[in-house]
Amino acid sequence: MNLHQCYQLLDLKPPVSLGELKSAYKDMVQVWHPDRFSHNPRLQEKAQEKLKEINTAYKMIEQSIKLGQTFQPYPESSRSSRSTEASGDRQAEPTYQPTGSRQDPTSPWERLNYRVKLQLTILAYTIAFLLGLILTMFAIYLLIAFPLISGIGIALVSLYFFLRYISRQQTRSSKRKP
Repeated sequence: MNLHQCYQLLDLKPPVSLGELKSAYKDMVQVWHPDRFSHNPRLQEKAQEKLKEINTAYKMIEQSIKLGQTFQPYPESSRSSRSTEASGDRQAEPTYQPTGSRQDPTSPWERLNYRVKLQLTILAYTIAFLLGLILTMFAIYLLIAFPLISGIGIALVSLYFFLRYISRQQTRSSKRKP
């Protein structure tokens, strides 16, 4: 089975993303699942064969996407000469060739597996924790090394909140008097 047949089997047109591939695969599995034909052993056997083909097609396309290969039709001139040689006047299906360029529209994060995503998330949280720890230690250093400057800052913040408190008290008392 070649990749063109795989795309046809899953009813896809290249290039596709991994998400589109998985969606088409799930649809075909639902249609051809052997348990749907449990009442007829002959149909169940055909469905098992079809499901094997669908699994093979899915694996082949998935592998080509992971390798970064996309498939595009041969140029019209070479395709038209092949189609007339092979089938006379009948026009043949386009044959696809690997281009090697990646045209997968999914983000790089979506292409990562679960383990790598977990490791990157842990790394990001570790870096954020360490940066927070460093900033906290720097703030403590400033308080210890420059007590006058930090004392003035603390005094100004305290003064602001004290004046705010007094202002609110005066506003409340003026609203109470008729």
